[in-house]
Amino acid sequence: MKIEYFPEADSLYIRFNSGPADDSDTADEDVVVDRRKGKIIGLEILGISRHADVKQFETDITYSSPEVRDEMRKAAVVR
Repeated sequence: MKIEYFPEADSLYIRFNSGPADDSDTADEDVVVDRRKGKIIGLEILGISRHADVKQFETDITYSSPEVRDEMRKAAVVR
């Protein structure tokens, strides 16, 4: 499993299996479910900052780039 945070999109993606999805649907206005051959391979939570305090789980997140990681760490210290 891999968790990725994309601050520029304010989204969190939880990947259960690698590879592309062949189908996606909306489970909730802020949750997109990606499937391959009918099995869930990932979940995207849109507007994650409205649903969770991202800095609380920052140590477990794979950032989209080292620069984003550094910016998020600075922001967590400032707040």
